[in-house]
Amino acid sequence: MDSGDVLFWKEFRASNSTRISNEEFKRICAMYSLYLSKTYVEPCTCNPKAIQRFITALNNVYDNR
Repeated sequence: MDSGDVLFWKEFRASNSTRISNEEFKRICAMYSLYLSKTYVEPCTCNPKAIQRFITALNNVYDNR
């Protein structure tokens, strides 16, 4: 992860909010596609399990950097 993404992810993980903003959603999708070599996709917001998979995968990338 580059330094900007590390800072964003550190702040994101520190948040106690149960909701993510549209900006955070798009950034998570972009980071997921970049760091996991996936095609950029924005999963349906009606299914929180999909974005949670992205977050879990990015947590692993962050923890193993």
